[in-house]
Amino acid sequence: MSKHFIKTDFLTATLRECWVLRDNLRASCEVADWTEQATWHAIVLESVQVPEQHRRQGHCRRLIESLTHDDRFELVIVEGVGNLLLAGALMRWGWQFDPTVMDFYHWHSAEESKP
Repeated sequence: MSKHFIKTDFLTATLRECWVLRDNLRASCEVADWTEQATWHAIVLESVQVPEQHRRQGHCRRLIESLTHDDRFELVIVEGVGNLLLAGALMRWGWQFDPTVMDFYHWHSAEESKP
């Protein structure tokens, strides 16, 4: 799985599976053995759209929560968040973020070593 598209009555989302450098979260590749450096296996939520009539009903939150509970991935990234409500929610939920690009990060395991 490199890119995956989800379409339901409530939302449309684009996901990307990749491996992210542990010492540079902005460097990634869709190939597992692309570098000798340590990486995290990640799922990236590239985009999500929720139709107006379905907003503020928890659809996006349930999608994000399902990603954070997926044992296949060590890291979940919500990329380039432009929605202030979503950004605020991710901050309240304790996600780390890079304010220069508004990427948000959640590690699957609390024991994972974060930068």
